[in-house]
Parts: sequence; structure tokens; C-alpha cells
Amino acid sequence: MIRRWIRGLWGLTLGGVLLSCGQGTATQAPQTQAPTATTTVAASPTTAASPTTAASPTLAATATSEASPTPAGLSDADLAKYAPNEIGWVLVLEYHLIESPDADYSRSPENLRKDLEWLYANNFYPITLRDLVDNNISVPLGKSPVVLTFDDSSDGQFRYLDDGTLDPTSAMGILQAFAAEHPDFPAIAVFFPLIDVDVKERVLFGQPELATQKLQEIVALGGEVGTHTYTHQRLDEADAEQIQWQLAFSIKELEERIGDGYKVTSLSYPLGMFPEDESLVREGESEGESYTLSAAVDVTGGASPSPYSQNFDPYHIRRTQAVDSQLEYWYQLFEERPDLKFISDGDPDTITVPSEETLGEEQQGRLRPDLEVRRYERK
Repeated sequence: MIRRWIRGLWGLTLGGVLLSCGQGTATQAPQTQAPTATTTVAASPTTAASPTTAASPTLAATATSEASPTPAGLSDADLAKYAPNEIGWVLVLEYHLIESPDADYSRSPENLRKDLEWLYANNFYPITLRDLVDNNISVPLGKSPVVLTFDDSSDGQFRYLDDGTLDPTSAMGILQAFAAEHPDFPAIAVFFPLIDVDVKERVLFGQPELATQKLQEIVALGGEVGTHTYTHQRLDEADAEQIQWQLAFSIKELEERIGDGYKVTSLSYPLGMFPEDESLVREGESEGESYTLSAAVDVTGGASPSPYSQNFDPYHIRRTQAVDSQLEYWYQLFEERPDLKFISDGDPDTITVPSEETLGEEQQGRLRPDLEVRRYERK
């Protein structure tokens, strides 16, 4: 318990302010399968004030590397223009309800659209969590990756109208319309659905007859589906048997619906709470169903360190909740300090980082020592 409390405080120092993502009261899983568990979701807390610092926890500095020759494929003019920095911070945005008015766990359709417009205008490009964790960051030269995540599968995230058309006010409707207008900003997002809760509009996006179609469409567009457990079970209050059942059978349900060999590899912790034995998140087995996860997202923390940073923990990826107080903070910071952003060199097979002395103080000494990187002198 003390360790979890300390980790919570760690996240708060970097701009995250929420400790819960409760969205309704969960029901019990089927009696024939699920171990007994208490799955009532606590009420969401009030959002705290904006962060006052963007600095990462201090690490001991590593030796300064000499600048290498100009990275292959990039001219001096390219480096001066785009200033790639793949040790920079990554925005992982966290959405819940897509509806008006805006609140701690609600983002209006109009403001979701404005978020996309800001991201596009500031050279962000959407990717999935699995690509972030797998170091497969296929982002055009000079652009910055952003991960758009949606928890709890409310119907406002993905809804079809009675005439069979996609609701333009739902998150998926907004994402697809924006992508149609901006082909260089694909409708890629990560969704963490709920499978058995007592708010029917949050069971696999509502519209049960369309649930499988929606999951398949997310993946077909290049997006990702992760687990949020079966019944929104708090993992810090569950025993090992319950945790493994929640993960194994939620993953089984999602993978069977998506089909075509799709593998669920990411988790969003319900209410941001995680078990004391975190090995159960990485892999486990229940009633003959096994699972392996390579990523998990927290409910707080601010901008995420680069996956090439010593600070990066794939099982505690920091997120920024999509509310005005947090978004305005990070938007302003990146506008004033673009040198802090992850900026791509356009090649997912290489890592390009400015020389140590031209990095911001916040990122000096953070590069993982096991990586082969290309250095250059950033002006």
C-alpha cells in the first residue's frame, strides 16, 4: 500500500492530477466463470489544480556522447528545419465520455474536434500504444507522435444512427471526418472497452448488435483495442485469481470478436489502481485461458517519457486527461518549449537525438544506455 501511494505521488509531480476513472457501477461477472469479486466503481474525484512543473524525476547524468556525422538520409538543412529529438516527451491523451457539457470525465464533441485541430496544427501524428512500446514509431519527419486513448466504451465514443450512418458527434465520427479532411492525420486511436457493467451504454459502446463490427472497424482503421478488465474491477482490491480471470476473459472476448488472429496487448487500469503483484499484469492464466500484456496506462502523470528514456515504464505509461486545465498546460509548454517534444526523424528503424549539450536540461542523462543512436548538434 505504501509503495502504491508513493507511485501515485510520483505521477502527480509530472502534471497528472486524477487518481480515478470510474464510470458507473460494474456488475458481477457470470457466476459460472468469475471468481467472487467486489466490482463497484467508486465515484470520480474532483479534478485538482493544474501542475506547476514539467520536470521529470532527476536521474544521474550519463556520459555526454560525441555528435555523430549527419544522420543518414537527413541533410544539414533537414536537421536545422525539423530538429528531430527522439528522447522527447510524448502526449498520451485520455478521454472518457464524449458528450456535452465538458466535465472531469466528459469532453464535448466540439472540443474533441478542437483538440484534433490543435494537434494537427502543431505537427502531431497519431500512433497506437503497441507501436510506442514496440519502438515502431512510424511518424513522418518533423512530426510528433500522439496516442489518443478512450476508456470505458461509452456510446458517445462510437455510435451509429438509426439510418446506419456513423454519428458525426461520436468520437469515431469526429476522428473519421477529420481524417477525411486531413489524410495525413489518420483515424488511429486506442479504445479500452468494458464488457459487463450495469450501464448498458458503456458495454462495448452500447448497441450490442454492432459491438463486434465496431471493434473490427477500430482495428481496420489502424487503431488498437486493449483491455479495461471484464467488469471494471479494481485490481488493487482483487486477489490473484480474480485479477487473472478479469484479464484473461476480457482479452478472450475481445480477441474472439475482432478475429483474424488479433492480439490484445495493452491494459488501462480501472480507476488507475494496480495490483501489488504487478507480474500478474504482464502475464497470467485462468481456467485454461492465458494472456500476455506488453503495456499498461496509468490514469495520471502528464506527458510520457520517450520509450528510449530510462524513465519510461511500459506498464505505467503516463497519460494526460483531456480536460482544459491539463491540456492548456501541456499545449502551452510545448508551444513555448518545442525542444521538449518527441520529434521524429522519419525513420522507425533509427533513433536520432540531439547531442547531450543541446538537449534541454529536463532530458539530459535520460537516454537508455543500451541503444544505438544517431547524434547531431542541434542549433
